[in-house]
Amino acid sequence: MKNIAKTVAYTLVFASLLALCCAVVAIILVSLPIVAACVIACYFMYSLLMPAIRSAAAKIKESCFIPYRQLIVFGIDEDSPNGIKLRDIANSTCSEYQGIDLRGVLQHATHAESADEYFFPGDELVCFESSSPERLFYGYNDTLYPVRYLGFTYPDLFLHRVRSVLRREESRVIVMKTGFIVAGSRASEIISRGDSPSKGMRRLKMFVPAVESRDTKDMNPTRVALLSKSVVPYDSKSLFLRRYVALIVSSISKNGAIIPALLWDIYKNAEQLAYVTAHKGGVLSDPDTEFLARMVGFAQDAVRTPQFRCGQDERLAWDGCVSLLLGLSQSEGAMFDPVTKRGKLWLVSEFIRSDKFQSALTASALASVGHSLNSGITSKDDIMARMPYLCKQIPGLCEAAYAMAKIEVDGVYEQESLSNVVLYNARRANRELSVLPSVSRERALEDMNGAGAMERFESSVNRALSLLLTSVRDGTTDIDRTSIRDLARNVLSNSHSSDIIATLTICNIQRLGADITLLLGAASTDMMAGGMIAEYILEEARYDCKIASGAVLKLANRQECEIFFDAETRIYPGDVLCERARLTSGTLLQNPLVVAAGESRATEPVREAC
Repeated sequence: MKNIAKTVAYTLVFASLLALCCAVVAIILVSLPIVAACVIACYFMYSLLMPAIRSAAAKIKESCFIPYRQLIVFGIDEDSPNGIKLRDIANSTCSEYQGIDLRGVLQHATHAESADEYFFPGDELVCFESSSPERLFYGYNDTLYPVRYLGFTYPDLFLHRVRSVLRREESRVIVMKTGFIVAGSRASEIISRGDSPSKGMRRLKMFVPAVESRDTKDMNPTRVALLSKSVVPYDSKSLFLRRYVALIVSSISKNGAIIPALLWDIYKNAEQLAYVTAHKGGVLSDPDTEFLARMVGFAQDAVRTPQFRCGQDERLAWDGCVSLLLGLSQSEGAMFDPVTKRGKLWLVSEFIRSDKFQSALTASALASVGHSLNSGITSKDDIMARMPYLCKQIPGLCEAAYAMAKIEVDGVYEQESLSNVVLYNARRANRELSVLPSVSRERALEDMNGAGAMERFESSVNRALSLLLTSVRDGTTDIDRTSIRDLARNVLSNSHSSDIIATLTICNIQRLGADITLLLGAASTDMMAGGMIAEYILEEARYDCKIASGAVLKLANRQECEIFFDAETRIYPGDVLCERARLTSGTLLQNPLVVAAGESRATEPVREAC
């Protein structure tokens, strides 16, 4: 009996274990597809949400950085804590440092023959990099310091000073506090660019990539432009500056004097402008350079007189006008905040309303094409990319300017540069446009969604031409402006909005007549376009509240700016103050925070905002 009981018990246990195993296997088989489905769903959710999560994390990280004044620190080599005198380099007493020939720096120094001394000009502070091996040197007054770039923050500098006081840190550092307020993940970065090496040395320029222009004192649009390497380069003409000069000339010719807002702008940026005229002669012609230098001196005297008056509203309005001038002169969009829908609506409304604005935009686009062609650029994509930023915000404008410019230059129409709809309606609106190929209405209708779409297209073109020809300008009533805004809204909502603008642009180019030839000529490009832009800004733009408020075009807050002078410079330990040091450029390539890029031509300094 006992054996039977044991057998039954073992059988029941085995059966139970077998049933349990079967149940587990069944559960696994049932749950496996569910788990797999959940894993797949989680993977897809992860792939969909992760970019947004990363973007949000980056924004949070960016916003956590507290803005602070830009700090640049160089550590002086312990082998030469007091630097090397330039006179010792000149007389070969100490013309080498660790195998590096230092005599190349003397070409950037001034020689006082009476005292037989060499020194860097009192308003300059210069930085050099040797070719082989790569070493940094920092020059001030009559001394050249071998240095290394230190990515110090303010806490690092404080600890360095504490250790110096306690005699635990004897190395000396050169500390420069610029006037720039920086923030963000790139706040501690310094970008260096230099000219080609000469006698084993090349002089460097320094750029700060994360300047908070709205937090930095006195950082108006003109100053941002003057500190930008793309707006005022060292090795080519500056379109913005030439048009700025055209504004001054136009103001004098129309008003008998420089208008107060422009005079104030010159005064506030006098030191930067003076630097440009003294050290960046290549950006302007000799007559323009001489003229601008005289105007800077005149503005400094005129603004200080008791009779000078220029209110805050006028200054803000002029800042908006300078932003507009930048938009008509620069192709890069990084300098600007994206144009909003309201801003684009204003642009198209103003394009329809004002013949001066339409001419300024058209002239800028034509001048850009002419400059590209004269520079040997033939690719349509490259030419279009170099169009002014503001012109690219109006659909169809650049395409029409390109097509008409190619006709003027080559004598023939470039196939497919304009749609059949534009060709048909442009010829229909202006019979004198015989330079364009003739297109039948039937061919034009092939590009449209039926005859109704063509009628709406023609209605928009006719209304815009009618408003322009009846000179609806400064004297328009609110009803007129509302009508224009409604028309602009209809144009932008039309699927053929670019074709409508292109048709209007072609008609305007035809109205310019012989001026198109001048606009495409290398010598007269800037004179013609600059005159038309100046006319619009002086007669209309400076009175427009939308331009003054930045609702149309606004500079981006984050800008890349070159470090000029007006950096507070000290040498620690010892609290040696370098009085009013002017920084030219420089920062080191060995440091991972420093981005190096080659550039052609030496630089000198310019004043910067405090």
